[in-house]
Amino acid sequence: MSYLVIARKYRPQTFDEVVGQGHVTRTLKNAITQERIAHAYLFSGPRGVGKTTVARLLAKALNCENGPTPDPCNQCPMCRGIVDGSVTDVYEIDGASNTGVDDIRELRENVRYLPSAGRYNIYIIDEVHMLSINAFNALLKILEEPPAHVIFIFATTESHKIPVTILSRTQRFDFKRIAAADIMKRLADIAQKEGIAAADGALTIISREAAGSMRDAQSLMDQVIGYAGGSISEEAVREVLGLTDRVLLFKMIEAVALYDASLAIHSLAEVYAQGYDIIQYYRELVDLMRNLLLMKAAPSISTPDLTAEEREELAAIGQPLSIDELTQLFNVLFSAEFSIRNSSDPRIAMELVLIKMTRTGSVESIADVIERLSRLGDSALDGQVAESLSFEFQPKGSPSRGPVEKQGMAGGPAKDKEIGQDEIEGFLSYLSKRDPIIHSYLVYAVSIQIEGTTAEITLPKKYLHLVSARDTVEKIRKELYEYFKRELTVSLVGVDGQFNTPTDEERQAVSEGGDTYTQIVESKTAKNVKKVFSESTIEGYTPRRK
Repeated sequence: MSYLVIARKYRPQTFDEVVGQGHVTRTLKNAITQERIAHAYLFSGPRGVGKTTVARLLAKALNCENGPTPDPCNQCPMCRGIVDGSVTDVYEIDGASNTGVDDIRELRENVRYLPSAGRYNIYIIDEVHMLSINAFNALLKILEEPPAHVIFIFATTESHKIPVTILSRTQRFDFKRIAAADIMKRLADIAQKEGIAAADGALTIISREAAGSMRDAQSLMDQVIGYAGGSISEEAVREVLGLTDRVLLFKMIEAVALYDASLAIHSLAEVYAQGYDIIQYYRELVDLMRNLLLMKAAPSISTPDLTAEEREELAAIGQPLSIDELTQLFNVLFSAEFSIRNSSDPRIAMELVLIKMTRTGSVESIADVIERLSRLGDSALDGQVAESLSFEFQPKGSPSRGPVEKQGMAGGPAKDKEIGQDEIEGFLSYLSKRDPIIHSYLVYAVSIQIEGTTAEITLPKKYLHLVSARDTVEKIRKELYEYFKRELTVSLVGVDGQFNTPTDEERQAVSEGGDTYTQIVESKTAKNVKKVFSESTIEGYTPRRK
C-alpha cells in the first residue's frame, strides 16, 4: 500500500476532531440538530485551516444512514464513500479549473437529478472565487432557488473576490488561523501515534513556521520525519527548514540592546558566512524583537512561539531597555522590510538597518521629561533657596567693537572699575531702550551680579526658560559688552523658592518710567518688521495707564 501523508492520514473524521474552529462546528452541529439546514454555505479563511474538511464532514452528517446527525457514524457505506471519494451524490469541483460559464451550465443541468443513494446532492466548489463573472451569473438563479435535494458548499481564501449577489445567497462562516499552541498539541498527538520522539522545542518551531495552518504544520512535520527519522530535535528542524541558529539571533538582539554597532555587524557577517538567507534571517529577527517588545509592554502575555528557555533569555536581554527604547528599535527594524526584501544585496541593506538601530541612542519617555521639567520649573520650598542649577555660556569670538549706541545715557563704567548694583540698574535702564523684550525677561531676576569676568543672573527656575536659549544669552552678553566694555561669561542660575512676580510699577521703576508701548514700538525688532512690511501698522495693544 502506498504511503499516506500525515495531512491525509490524520484528517478529522468528526466535528469534534476539528482544531481551532469551534465557532463553525458548533453552529453547524446545532443547525443539523434543529433541522435548520441552509441550501448554500460559504466557508472563507486562510489555507489549511479546515474549510474543505468541514465541508466533507457536513456532507457526511447530512447523508449518513443514521442521520442527518451531528455525529456521523463513519461506518455506513455513505460515510465511507464520502471519505474515499466514491459516492456520486457528493461532487467536489475545483473552481480554479472549472471557471467557464459552460461548466456552470452543466452543473445546472445535473442538479435536476435526484441523489442516487443519499438524501442530498452536495456540491463542494473549492476556490470558488476563481469562477468568471459569467459563471457567477449563471450560478445565481439556481443558487437562489435550488431544488430541495441540493446543497452548495463554497470554499475560498479570497472572499472579497466573490460578487455580493452570491454572498447574499449563502450562509457565511469565517475560518480563523489556528493558534500555535493548538497546532503544537495536535502535532504532539500525531507524533505519539506515529511512535516519533519529538522535542517540545522542535514542535514549537514547526508550529510557529506553519503560521496558523494545520495542513502546513503537518506537511512540515512529514518533511522533518523524512530527514530525522524517529527522533526530531530542534537542530534537525532548523536544518530542514533553513532557519537561522537561534544563538545567532539572540546574539544580534543583545548587540542591538547594547547599541553596539561593531558587535551587530560582526554577528551579521557570521550569519552570512554560515550560508543563511538574509531575508529569512530578517523575518526571524523581526519576530524575536516583536516578542521582546510585547513581553516588555505586557509581561503576562503568552508567547507560544518561544520555548521557556528562550523567553527567559530574551527577558534578561531586554531588562535594561525601556518600552520607548524597544519601540524605537523595533520601528527602525520593521520599517526596513521593503528595502531588505527588494534590495539587490539584502546584506548591505541589513547592515544599514543595524547601524541605524545602534545609533538611535536612549529614549526618554514624555512622562519623564514632564516630571523633570516640573522639578525644574516649580518652586515648592516655601521661600528657601535650594541647590542652584547653573548654565554657563562662554563668548564665541569677540563682539563688535564699534562705537557704543547711546540712547539718552552716558557710557558705562570704566573697564577696570568694580561694578555695583547701581551700575547694573543703569544697565537695565539702558537695556530697556535697546531691547525691551530681553529687558522684560530680566526683571524676573532675583539678582544680577558681575564679578571679574562673569555676569551671574539668578532667576526662579520657573522663569529660567525665558533666557536660557543660546541666542538670547548671546544677545545679553553683547549688550553687557557694549555697556560695560568687558568680555563677560554669562552664567544662568535657577533656584527653587517662592518669589513674587514684579508688578507693573516695579517694572516701570526699573526702566526709569519708560512707556512700555513706546519701548516696543521704537525697538529694533519693531523697526525691522516695519522695514520689511513697509505698509504695516502696530495695532491691538493698549498700554496700561496709571
